[in-house]
Amino acid sequence: MKKFIPYKKLSKRKQREADGARRQGWGQISPVTRTTPDPKAYDRAKARRWRNDNSESGLFDWVLAMTITFCKSALSGRLAVCKQTNLLEL
Repeated sequence: MKKFIPYKKLSKRKQREADGARRQGWGQISPVTRTTPDPKAYDRAKARRWRNDNSESGLFDWVLAMTITFCKSALSGRLAVCKQTNLLEL
């Protein structure tokens, strides 16, 4: 039977061993503190995405798609005109 020694009277080495035996792992929980991004703060990655987005061409693409759809649904004579202007190849 081991003799009881108060924690304060243990050597530092024995105290560390006792502390390590009491500690448990985090399991599925991550101990890293998580914060929500500040919506007012400047986000460099968002700025790059916005610059590469080419949102100005979105309206042009929509108009072009509608023109091609109209040309396909129109009479065959108008379809030939659309082919001559190369709208279908874009």
